[in-house]
Amino acid sequence: MKTNEILIAELRHQRDLLNNLVGQLEMKRVLTVEDYSYCESCADEISKRMKEIRHAALDKMIQGAPWFQMTLR
Repeated sequence: MKTNEILIAELRHQRDLLNNLVGQLEMKRVLTVEDYSYCESCADEISKRMKEIRHAALDKMIQGAPWFQMTLR
């Protein structure tokens, strides 16, 4: 799978997780402490994964940079 396809798939997965969280919270009339805790844990997980995706994208971008290519020779 190409890098851009992997990146898009990862981002779509994070979007789906957020959409699921929003849908669950929208169904509730009143949020409980458990809801806030669940929201926090989901947001934390998504945030961590987004950072990993960002670092992977930056690594790929750096590998394609002309100055990096010259250092490999």
